[in-house]
Amino acid sequence: MAPSSSSKKSETSIPLTSEAEMDVALVRLRARRTAPGLFDKCLSTGQFPKPWKMGRLCLLRKGSRPPNCPSAYRPIVLMNETAKMLEKILAARLGQHLGETGPGLAKVQFRLIAGCSNLKALNSLRALSAEAVSSEDVH
Repeated sequence: MAPSSSSKKSETSIPLTSEAEMDVALVRLRARRTAPGLFDKCLSTGQFPKPWKMGRLCLLRKGSRPPNCPSAYRPIVLMNETAKMLEKILAARLGQHLGETGPGLAKVQFRLIAGCSNLKALNSLRALSAEAVSSEDVH
């Protein structure tokens, strides 16, 4: 595992990974096996296994563009599913913490908020752009 960013142990206790958190992560990723003990170790030590940080680059061909053109390919990186599960659990916990005890989030904060999607973010951007154009603030 990679070393923790902080050598000091956290003074607050980190809760163990719950079955509900695993269920949510599994449903999203459709994984078949769970590893709550490994996740608990990652959370308690603040370390993330190095192999989980590795990805496999795959290039997907786009439409009818010439194959020798770089823009004819869409790069995607395939990541370890176990790492994705832990990231989903951490994102859910962070979102819950920010919603309950954290500082108020900006109205334009869309990530980590239940019910907010890319479409909502894009619609907000469109509305803001249209407002700027109509008020002649854009030159």
